[in-house]
Amino acid sequence: NTPVLVSNVTWSGAGLTVPPSSFLPRRAQDMSTVDRKTTSTPLEKKKKSKTLTTAQHLPKLVVFDLDNTVWTPELYEFYKTPIPGKTLHVFPAALKALKELHTETKWNGSMVAAASRTGEIEWAHMSLKTFKVDKDNTFDDLMSFKVAE
Repeated sequence: NTPVLVSNVTWSGAGLTVPPSSFLPRRAQDMSTVDRKTTSTPLEKKKKSKTLTTAQHLPKLVVFDLDNTVWTPELYEFYKTPIPGKTLHVFPAALKALKELHTETKWNGSMVAAASRTGEIEWAHMSLKTFKVDKDNTFDDLMSFKVAE
């Protein structure tokens, strides 16, 4: 499975993952230092810090771009209203990622939003309200933010 980029969170068949803690910023005092004047000075022992739990590494907000990330083709390519499931199709990895965000308890502290620069705002809202994540919920039901311009 090819991982799909969803912000800096990826989905790769094994579920959603976030970058390892090595990508997270560290405080300067937690980093080892070297005396640059000599090569014989050993590295200072790294100060032990509290280990962060997985929930602390998860993003507070996961934003999905719509066109060519959640669904295809892009909405501007339509001359008339797209028909979700017939002329507009959801990428399976995007659907799986949304399902995991909705069902896995580790994501309870995270919010979900959609972003798009489409000129077809009404079609985007209609599609979000039509595509099902499961039998009871549409994409729109899972969105924490609902702003239309």
